[in-house]
Amino acid sequence: MPELPEVETVRRYLEPRIKGQSVLALHIYRSKNFEGDVGKYQGLVGKKIEGLDRHGKFLVFLFEGENVLLSHLRMEGKWFLISKDEPVAKHDICRFVLSGNQDLVYNDTRKFGFLALRDKANYVNEAPISALGKEPWAMEGKELYALLQKKKTKPVKEAIMDQTLMAGLGNIYADEVLFASLVNPRTPSVEITEEQAEKIVLESRRILDLAIEYGGSTVHSYAFAQGEKGHMQTFLQVYGKEGGYCKRCGAPLRKITVGGRGTTYCPFCQKEPNRPLVYAVTGPIASGKSSVVQILIDKGYSAFSADQTVGKLYEGPAVASSLSKALGQNVADKNGQVDRKVLLSLMKDGVTKAKVEEVVHPLVYERFLSFLKSKRDGRVIIEIPLFAHSPYEDETDFLIYIGADEKTRERRLLDRNVDPKAYLELAKGYPAAYLRKKASLVLDGSKGLSELEKQIAECPYL
Repeated sequence: MPELPEVETVRRYLEPRIKGQSVLALHIYRSKNFEGDVGKYQGLVGKKIEGLDRHGKFLVFLFEGENVLLSHLRMEGKWFLISKDEPVAKHDICRFVLSGNQDLVYNDTRKFGFLALRDKANYVNEAPISALGKEPWAMEGKELYALLQKKKTKPVKEAIMDQTLMAGLGNIYADEVLFASLVNPRTPSVEITEEQAEKIVLESRRILDLAIEYGGSTVHSYAFAQGEKGHMQTFLQVYGKEGGYCKRCGAPLRKITVGGRGTTYCPFCQKEPNRPLVYAVTGPIASGKSSVVQILIDKGYSAFSADQTVGKLYEGPAVASSLSKALGQNVADKNGQVDRKVLLSLMKDGVTKAKVEEVVHPLVYERFLSFLKSKRDGRVIIEIPLFAHSPYEDETDFLIYIGADEKTRERRLLDRNVDPKAYLELAKGYPAAYLRKKASLVLDGSKGLSELEKQIAECPYL
């Protein structure tokens, strides 16, 4: 989505090229992008364009007379100047036939863009412009601090992207600003200090100025004119850099989801206050996860094991009752606990397995959050076999993936006096490739404990 620098770049490009020109005709190809009756937009025909303004991410076309035209580009909207003889393109929304040598076209591949007429004399006092917060250049740190206090537990990244709080930052520049400010994107807004708020404002100004200077960031399909792209992406420090390393401390960058948006940060430079660093170890069954956990416990880490937590839950009659109800079959033994052999035999098909997970996973996650809140600092290691696409992923700062060949895993299962075939069958479909790619560290668990200890000792972030 074009953010403030991209919109400002469009404004600076278009204004000197269209100012003073008159609208000879207006062709509307898709009325759904326009607010209200499209007929009223024909009132712009015959009017001269007096200038082009911007408020937050809104472009404002100023026409002689009573009207302005608001434009929000949303995901992939673009304004182009094209030759008079150029035909209508596939995703053109409208075309202003101008008195000059070129016409003005709004093109929108995703068709989410917004256009609306407002009264020139009062548009800044009407929605949507009136709902915008101040831009960083007009805001002081103490003002942002006071606004963040009202957002309470909302993550700071989500808060600073709220255009009613501070206008201008989107997903790209929010990541960049928080990295430059040494602020963790998950930090509850109410925990941001006045000093940090001041830093966020100053870095917002600096980074947005730099982005405007270089024509915005072309990271997807953004272009401020046909054939013209921005170059700010060459200066980005974290956005789109998942799988890379922090340019400040050299640590692996981590990508999580905050407020529904992909978020990349440095877990070590941007450590969240009053919260431990969270390491997670995952991998196929019998790959060596427990050995990794024990090695890190010996190094002073606190540990949370999903498997152990599930084991304790299975000892309670409430869970046995919930599972029996969900599966439509009794899975409790004579003591009212979950009979694991019965449950394992039922979980061979994906539907039953999913029903079990719907009961058990929320209970495990609830206990994990309680465990995490009890730790104010330090490092914790969590053992989460089903880590992929789970809520644990967004709580984890450093992901360790451990793999082992199938023969090694089969031998280890035999040593546990369990049926290897049943457990390996249960583990089919494990997203190993996805997790290896996501991991900050990949370990080989096939070579024994001493080799595993060596691999861990060689990692400077453990």
